[in-house]
Amino acid sequence: MARLLIWLLLAGVVWWMWTARRRVRPPPPPARPAKPPAQLTTMQRCTHCGVHLPAPEALQDRDGRPYCSAAHRDLGPPPAR
Repeated sequence: MARLLIWLLLAGVVWWMWTARRRVRPPPPPARPAKPPAQLTTMQRCTHCGVHLPAPEALQDRDGRPYCSAAHRDLGPPPAR
């Protein structure tokens, strides 16, 4: 009787392992789309203080020189050393 119980138990474990392998697994999450490459922009240097900033953000004076702020544009280029 004990042998029959052991064989039934063994068959139950094998059956349980077989069905566990065949269970439906959730699909993998969808792949995220690749980020578009960042747009490159040219950098300009403030004529007064030398800080680099993107060209679209630079303020320009009448001569077309780039500045980082209106205050530096009003001060103009630094005095020559």
